[in-house]
Amino acid sequence: MDRLESDLRSRSTSRSGFTLTEILIVLMVLTTFITALGGVIISSQAAFVESMTTSAVDDTAFRALDRIVWELRFAPLETLNPALPVNARSLSYSKVQGWLNGQPVLTPQETLSFAGGRVTLNGIPIADSVKDLTLTLSGRILTATVEVEKTATVSNTARVFNRRLEMRIPF
Repeated sequence: MDRLESDLRSRSTSRSGFTLTEILIVLMVLTTFITALGGVIISSQAAFVESMTTSAVDDTAFRALDRIVWELRFAPLETLNPALPVNARSLSYSKVQGWLNGQPVLTPQETLSFAGGRVTLNGIPIADSVKDLTLTLSGRILTATVEVEKTATVSNTARVFNRRLEMRIPF
């Protein structure tokens, strides 16, 4: 019985738990970990916004140029108006839609134009967020240049993303 009493006494008088120093050390380690994790999350979010904006700008520029090339692929050089565009913001043309008695049958005149940040085909938008569009004819090569610009907030800072593409279209 003496042994049982001594065990009970030692258990009741012993102090279990953590010291204040141990608790403070654990809190400091956790705070450091959470702060580092927050930094990783914030930088990941900034990289995501930057990547998505760059992708959107590239997409718009490529789509606009692809559509311009698609529209002009069957347009004879003689149908261009102005006949010698130099840094033109619009271009009218007709496309060959078939042949009759050895002569090309042309579509009614269509117009590609740029105004107010938008590229349009016969007044229907084909690309938005466009900063500039120029069309220049040199010999039998039409150079179409599209510049797209978009502003996005990355890490509480407004950043401008832009892309300038140029395509040479032979006639």
